[in-house]
Amino acid sequence: MTGWPPVGISPVQYEPQIVSEQRTREGLAEVRACFVAAYDPEQLPPMWDDMLAAIDKPAVVALYVKCVPLVARLIGAELDTETPGKRGLGRLSPSPPRLGARFRRKIRDADVQRELGGSAERVVLGGYGAAAGLYQSRRDGPPGLRERSEQEIWRLWVPQAYAGLRGVAALDAITEKPRTEFVRVARKVGLTGPIAWRKKLSLALIAHFYAAAGAALYEVNTDLVDHLEKSAEEARRRDSGESAEKTVRCQECGRGFKTATALAGHARDVHE
Repeated sequence: MTGWPPVGISPVQYEPQIVSEQRTREGLAEVRACFVAAYDPEQLPPMWDDMLAAIDKPAVVALYVKCVPLVARLIGAELDTETPGKRGLGRLSPSPPRLGARFRRKIRDADVQRELGGSAERVVLGGYGAAAGLYQSRRDGPPGLRERSEQEIWRLWVPQAYAGLRGVAALDAITEKPRTEFVRVARKVGLTGPIAWRKKLSLALIAHFYAAAGAALYEVNTDLVDHLEKSAEEARRRDSGESAEKTVRCQECGRGFKTATALAGHARDVHE
């Protein structure tokens, strides 16, 4: 994949820990247990059985495994301690801060990177599995999975990372366990002490971002973002001087037409 890292970004070469289908299934089984724990058994939502079944179905597992290099890329960027400023990928502002920027001295340690990176992966997977289940109860029906290249997924994912399952309170409940574990691991490796409330708040916000990013990873692999893909293609056409409407061009004069039929009529009337 080209264009990585972007100019001015110094990501760590992070080696992901959840890389196989087996590890992914195990992680999603934990998400499923968190999903069940988040709901009152007396007030289960519609499509409950379908929601649970969707979390670790083979297509969802395989899709996450395909995206593992992108998850590693995102976490590597989070562990960046060299780039000035606190803003990270997928943010509109410096809040929540990039992990490596908020805790530069500690994050430089390779062992700390490995422990925190693995914990961050589980939060991302938690958000991903939560989205796979929650979208089964969508009013318009569950979204369809799309076959996209890694480069297309990355291009769609980063701008959407902060908005995964925006406003859906269930995401917080389902990912509470991996987010709490992330903060616990951060404290264990010395990122925060018992009274450093500002640092703990930063960690909590960062963990929320990872959960949203996981949900967004699922979303950008479905038809939920087809409109974004179309907009990006139209922008590419504009930038290259093409018209999004005129896609068929006359070889004689270069004029564009919406359909091959219109082009044939033009060729008959003008060039014959």
